[in-house]
Amino acid sequence: MVDFAYNRLLGKEIIIPKPAITITRSWQERLFSLPWRPWKVTKLINNPALPNPGEVWQTSTRIIIRQEDYALLLKEINHD
Repeated sequence: MVDFAYNRLLGKEIIIPKPAITITRSWQERLFSLPWRPWKVTKLINNPALPNPGEVWQTSTRIIIRQEDYALLLKEINHD
């Protein structure tokens, strides 16, 4: 399962992480958490690998950027 979208720009791979991730709850969490809902198998959490707004993480081959910032970057590149 891929939790990000990717594209190529200027020879670098652009990674756009999703803002939230669906994870599977363990049996322990399902049985012993309050309120008690053992039938709820998944939960939605904020993605810890998401850069702050306006922040871009760059490595030698990749750029990690938010979806909103990527749209602004494309807008500047295309001179719209």
